[in-house]
Amino acid sequence: MVDVGGTTTDIAMIRDGKTVLSPDGCKVGRWQTHVEAVDMFTGGIGGDSHVLLDSNGQIHLGPNRVIPLSMSGDFPHPEQWLGTELNSKCISLIPETDSNGNDNTILKYLMENGPSTATGISKATGLSGVPLEKHLEQLTREELTLETGFTPTDALHVLGKICIGDVTQAEAGARILANLANMELEPFCQKIIGMTEENIENLLIDYVIHHYWGKSLTGFINSRNDHPVLGVQFSLKMPIIGIGAAAKYFLPNVARKLGTTVEFPEHCEVGNGVGAALLAV
Repeated sequence: MVDVGGTTTDIAMIRDGKTVLSPDGCKVGRWQTHVEAVDMFTGGIGGDSHVLLDSNGQIHLGPNRVIPLSMSGDFPHPEQWLGTELNSKCISLIPETDSNGNDNTILKYLMENGPSTATGISKATGLSGVPLEKHLEQLTREELTLETGFTPTDALHVLGKICIGDVTQAEAGARILANLANMELEPFCQKIIGMTEENIENLLIDYVIHHYWGKSLTGFINSRNDHPVLGVQFSLKMPIIGIGAAAKYFLPNVARKLGTTVEFPEHCEVGNGVGAALLAV
């Protein structure tokens, strides 16, 4: 079972009609929870994973999540701020946030100046590097700020695969980043989709290896296609069942590369939402 959502991809196994449990609990990233639970593997890749270009034009994907440009609503147009590194996302206060009585310099700056990139915040506050990154992460976790940037969801919009948001915003962002990467618009978006599929494929391979051998080969698996001498291909001897809002757009190619099949149950897009609701009951 592979659940591809906006923020993460979650993988679990069904055996004889029952979810496989692990006495050591699920693994989130590199952390083992050590509480008996579903034997689930979670990785920071999904439809809303943040696409970032570094100063050398290299493309990086995830693991952080941002609001897709196509869903960014009242944020400034991407042409006003989108770029490389610290300009790869725009940060805004959540409308209900009140900075009165709060001495956080970032909150005060955003309250007085409106949405900004990390570059603008750095210049105004003097924060930079890891301290700035940690401050911004903390504000997001506390649900005081929102962040938007280019994502695989935006690439799907540009390629005409989906149309659930503002396609013009996605196209504007794609055009800016494609130029910075010295690529044409469609090949750039296809590359983002390909990177997303590869990350999901690698996560699935690592889950199976960890499940059967108790080891993680993340470093090797993630770089196996770039090795100058050794080439490694994997096949999966069981079918994939996909759920999650983004599953139908990424899993067919993942299944093809792994030599298996994928099926999508009815209403698979909201399968995880139904599960969350049932937990409350």
